[in-house]
Amino acid sequence: MAIVSIVMPTYNGEKYIAQQLQSLSEQTFKDFKLIVTDDNSSDNTISVIKQFKDKFEIKIVKNEKNLGYNKNFEKAISLADTEYIAMCDQDDIWHKDKLSLLLENIKENSLIYANSHLIDEDGTSLGISLSQKLKSNFISTHSVLPFIYANCVSGHASLFKKELIPYILPFPKKIYYDLWIAVNAASLNGVKYLDKDLVDYRQHVNSVVTKEKLNKKKDKPKRVNKREKLHTDSIDTIEEILKSKLLKEDERKLLEQLKLEHSTYGENWINPALFSLLNKNKNKIFAISPKTYIKILRKYYFSKYTYKYFPI
Repeated sequence: MAIVSIVMPTYNGEKYIAQQLQSLSEQTFKDFKLIVTDDNSSDNTISVIKQFKDKFEIKIVKNEKNLGYNKNFEKAISLADTEYIAMCDQDDIWHKDKLSLLLENIKENSLIYANSHLIDEDGTSLGISLSQKLKSNFISTHSVLPFIYANCVSGHASLFKKELIPYILPFPKKIYYDLWIAVNAASLNGVKYLDKDLVDYRQHVNSVVTKEKLNKKKDKPKRVNKREKLHTDSIDTIEEILKSKLLKEDERKLLEQLKLEHSTYGENWINPALFSLLNKNKNKIFAISPKTYIKILRKYYFSKYTYKYFPI
C-alpha cells in the first residue's frame, strides 16, 4: 500500500491539470497514489486524468451532485487510507522534491507545510513567494492562537498525518478547510514550517477559490458597517475553532473571552477588555501577521477619535 495519498478535488480543470499531473509523475518520492473527487466537470478533466493512469496509481470518484470546494476536499480526504495525506489543487505545479522534503522533515509534527512561488495564468513567474505577497510570517507552532485573525498554512503546500482525520472531519462551514486542519494539527502534535518554495502556485481569476470568494462578495449587502463586519467575522472564526476537540483549556478560555468581547463591541467607544486581551496575548495571537495587531486597533477597536494615535 502506498505511503502517501495525494487528494485532488477537480472541477472543469482540463486547461491546467495535465501540467499538475506531470509534476506528480516527476516526484522523486514515488510511493504515492492519487485520489480524485470530481465535482461534475463538464469538460475533459476526467479524460486528461485517465491519460496518466500508467504513470502512477489513480482512483477517480465522481460526485453525484456538486459539493463545492470545501466539501469536495472533505470527501477526498475521507477516502485516504495511507499514513500521510497531501492536498493538491488541480492547477498548480509541484516541484520535484516536494513530497520527499515534506516527508523527511515532518518528524513528530502532525502537519508540515512549505512556501509557494507565484506564477500567472501562463505559468510565468511573478517573482514573489506567497509569504511575500501576504506580508506574513510563516511559522511553526503548537498553538491555535495565531490562526484567529490570519492563516499561513495553505492546503496545496501541506502534508499531514492520518492521525488528524478523526478530528478534522467533517469540515466546519464558516472557515476554509486548510485553516481548520492547521488549528487541529497545532493542537495535536504541532504544525511545522519548511522554509522552501515547493509549489508553483497559479494565480488566475478562474480558479475555484477565487470564484467562491467573488460569489460571496456578490451576496453581501452593498452597505456594510466595516467595524461590525470585522467583529462578526471574528466571532464566526472563533466559534468554528472552539469546535475543535483538541483545544488546550487555557486557549479555549481565551477564545471564549475574545468571542464575548467581540459580541459586545461599541460603535464609537473604546473596548478596554478586548484591548487588554489582545495586548496581553499579542505575541501569540499576531505571530503570523504582527501588523494586523495595529491595523485592528487603529481601524476597528478604538473610536474614530483615538485610533489616529496608533500609526501603522
